[in-house]
Amino acid sequence: MSRLILQRQYWLIPLLLWSSVVALSLGWNLHLIDQHSEENALQQARYISYTVETFRLWNAGHGGVYVSVDKNTPPNPYLDVPHREIPGPEGRLLTMVNPAYMTRKVAELLGQQDGFTVRLSSDRPLNPINQVSAWEGEALEHFGAGEDEYFAVVRQDSGPQFRYMVPLFIKQECLLCHAQQGYQLGELRGGLSVAFDYRPYLAAQSAPFRNTIIIHLMVWLLLAGLTIFGLTRYRRQLLLLEKVKDEQELLIEQRTARLTEEVAEREAAETKLRLFIESSGEGIYGVDTQGRITMSNPAAQQILGYHDPSELLGKSAHRLFHHSHADGSRCDETQCSLVATYQQGIASHGDNEVFWHADGHPLPIEYRSHPLYHDDKLIGAVVTFADITRRKRNETELKMLYQAMEHSPVSVVITDAETNIQYVNRKFTQITGYSTGEVLGENPRILKSQQTPDDTYVQLFDKITHGEEWRGEFLNKKKNGELFWERASISPIIDSDGHISHFVGVKEDITERKRLEGEIWHRAHYDSLTGLANREFFNELLEQGILQAKHRNKQLALLYVDLDGFKEVNDTYGHDSGDILLREVAKRLLAILRENDTVARLGGDEFALILPAIRDLDGVQHIGNKLLQALAQPYPLDNGEQGHVTASIGIAIFPGDGSDTRELLKCADNVMYQAKRKGKNQLVSSAT
Repeated sequence: MSRLILQRQYWLIPLLLWSSVVALSLGWNLHLIDQHSEENALQQARYISYTVETFRLWNAGHGGVYVSVDKNTPPNPYLDVPHREIPGPEGRLLTMVNPAYMTRKVAELLGQQDGFTVRLSSDRPLNPINQVSAWEGEALEHFGAGEDEYFAVVRQDSGPQFRYMVPLFIKQECLLCHAQQGYQLGELRGGLSVAFDYRPYLAAQSAPFRNTIIIHLMVWLLLAGLTIFGLTRYRRQLLLLEKVKDEQELLIEQRTARLTEEVAEREAAETKLRLFIESSGEGIYGVDTQGRITMSNPAAQQILGYHDPSELLGKSAHRLFHHSHADGSRCDETQCSLVATYQQGIASHGDNEVFWHADGHPLPIEYRSHPLYHDDKLIGAVVTFADITRRKRNETELKMLYQAMEHSPVSVVITDAETNIQYVNRKFTQITGYSTGEVLGENPRILKSQQTPDDTYVQLFDKITHGEEWRGEFLNKKKNGELFWERASISPIIDSDGHISHFVGVKEDITERKRLEGEIWHRAHYDSLTGLANREFFNELLEQGILQAKHRNKQLALLYVDLDGFKEVNDTYGHDSGDILLREVAKRLLAILRENDTVARLGGDEFALILPAIRDLDGVQHIGNKLLQALAQPYPLDNGEQGHVTASIGIAIFPGDGSDTRELLKCADNVMYQAKRKGKNQLVSSAT
């Protein structure tokens, strides 16, 4: 242990220990702050959902309302409700607006004012717009398992978004509309979801985060300073003790030699030796050739737990405090090195012996045993020893730290200041396939895959060479050539002179997490049945297409496609056949369109197409007519059956028919309904 303290580079071990403790505390406190922000957002979402749910129940309890039919409120296509005509010369037609539509519209108005989005969704909706999204479907599975709410922070391109959803169960009021769907009282109908911007809650964390980091940094600096101060003082003491020890050994040898030459000088030498021994910080005792104690210094008495020399003098040292090992087994005197010194004149040294304290507990000690001669005759031995309990404990702690690094679930790499590898743990060799011998002395660049941007390495070396920690991700390569993702944290180790002596890297294999993230992204943006872009992703693509068209001063066409007769196929041949038909529709749409065109399934039997950089309307109509012909062909179904559908297509052109996504979609939807009113299997544009 003393050797470790004398070499300053080993002082990094307790500093790393303190750093780990402070880092764990910092991580826990930051987690609590983040948890508090999430709880605030959750309370807000609960309040919004409670308000909308209360309004929904009121609507359901009072039924729908009749309103005038106009371009904003067409006849209800989703409920079999009677239409009414107001008597009078105008002959205005009324249609019933169902409670769910009323609730959704009120929620949209509230969300426009307060910045949140509220949706009523179901896996069996009357209105396709209420079809559950992938995230909402996941929430419904949790509700089916008995949970009463579901929430998450979802990362979006515009920033993090807080999503919250509660289940909607069929109540007595709901049966007015949903009994025809087969729902029963108390059955899970769907969910009420709330979404809003999570960035204000994250912004509220900045001050607590900063204060927490500053406090932990100050604590770390204090602990590191105290550790270095204590080690410095202890090092000085060890240097002094070694010097004193060397002087003691030299003086003992000189005094022993003089005793053999001159008896007259013995008393003076013994007196001086006694003074020296008594002032020594190490325990010293002497024995005769029978092992009986002839002298002891105060340090020996204190270490062994005795208060008076008479408790030791004349007694067998071996039987008194060296009679057994630490495990209680007896020491064989014939094989004991201490006994061999005063019986055979063999000097010995050891740091793995045990002396027994007066109260019965063992003391790990380091000792030196020297034989004593008079006129070339062996007369006994003198033993110096020190209690090394603390040193043994520190050695155990160091061993534990080493074992912790070796068994760490993440890779650990330590390099020198020139980034030559000096240590890797087991996890590193398991992940990379390189053995320890293959990487020692090498540079970590042996893992480079040439697929991580060079800017990443520039930023990395700029930070760590300036004494800062760097965190980031690499796409690295194993020994067998396999690529894998790693998240790394690399920190410089600063010596007492303020220079970088080493770098330590802690790396975690995140390959599987990267794969799952890609899979989740695909599920969130593509329709699971057809493989086409879903409604949400389509809106993003349309918005991007409009921005590019504006930038390039080009036109863009939007085709809104609705299948005619699809419900009859479902009713006649079943939903499985309907799914087969929808997948075939997707294939035919993709086969006709260009590589840069986009096809999406908006829900049910509705599809939309984006044709960027068009020249004129004639070209778009030509493509639309090809789509009508292709979609009107028979569809092979199961059991040799054939399905027949046609399509009604509405065309809207940017920028003439709308300057943004909402206006363009609205225009395409309106002209599509014109195509249906013309008799279906029609292609209609706003210019028609």
